[in-house]
Amino acid sequence: MTKRLYIFLAIAFTLLAVGPLAGVSNQQPRRARVTPQTVETPASGNVVNVIESEFNVTLQPAQPSAGEITFVVKNQGHIPHDFRIRGNGIDQRTPMIMPQQSANMTLQLKPGTYEFECTVEGHDMAGMRGMVIVQASSG
Repeated sequence: MTKRLYIFLAIAFTLLAVGPLAGVSNQQPRRARVTPQTVETPASGNVVNVIESEFNVTLQPAQPSAGEITFVVKNQGHIPHDFRIRGNGIDQRTPMIMPQQSANMTLQLKPGTYEFECTVEGHDMAGMRGMVIVQASSG
């Protein structure tokens, strides 16, 4: 790895360790039902595949149907990331996901627009954020 990447990783890990002690975040969103290890994609149901890397997040499909949705979050990057979704009374996030690991988060979502982001300091501003539109269920 390059010297810059080592420095970035050192700063990132320091912020993760010291941030809560410094009172950076005095309110954590409630945690959803999660599985913080390498996981298999559910065989059926309403699934959104979330791919995270430095510093990008993609969702497929980008407009899921309302109801119970399982977000399968895969960290394909080289540093830890998490995935937070909020809106319409929802504020949930995964635990920190280590590089090349995954976590599932299952939520009951109504039709509407929700914001998503990686909550690691600075990652949202670097591009790890966006909107997902949950469509009304057909039938």
